[in-house]
Amino acid sequence: MKNYILILIIALLTTACSYKDETITSKSGTMSVTQPAFWFEIDSLNDDADIRIGNPLLEAYFIIIREPQTDLPEGYTLEEYSQTTREYIKAGSTSYTELLDSSFTRINKLAAIKYSINATVENVDIRYWHVSLKSEKGFYQLIAWSLPTKFESNQENFTLVIDSFRELK
Repeated sequence: MKNYILILIIALLTTACSYKDETITSKSGTMSVTQPAFWFEIDSLNDDADIRIGNPLLEAYFIIIREPQTDLPEGYTLEEYSQTTREYIKAGSTSYTELLDSSFTRINKLAAIKYSINATVENVDIRYWHVSLKSEKGFYQLIAWSLPTKFESNQENFTLVIDSFRELK
């Protein structure tokens, strides 16, 4: 029985993901990122996300949520957006700590704010990178997460995806 399950998992992974890094575009056509090798789309991650990718076997997950400028108050700042969106993570957590990465200020010419967050959600410890971006068209949340014990081994792929972000339309 264990062999059957292992064969099924291998078959699913080999048909559902790429063996090399590839650029993917959101269904709305408004953004793209580089999807690391052996990652694939995971529709169940977040209904509001425009991009939902990862690899459950690696405990690596990544989403992007887009907020058009027209949906937010006039004059809304990147700092306000970052604070508001981090509050959603905090509200769903039983424990929460965050640390600002002040060396991280731009992604492809867009202003950016990055926080490292440690939280407990439904009795599971999770480590996040929460990146907020602002463009002329709106705001973006780029959220990468994993178990704390797996985060370091996923960090290179998280960096690849975040640094590859491109606004298209």
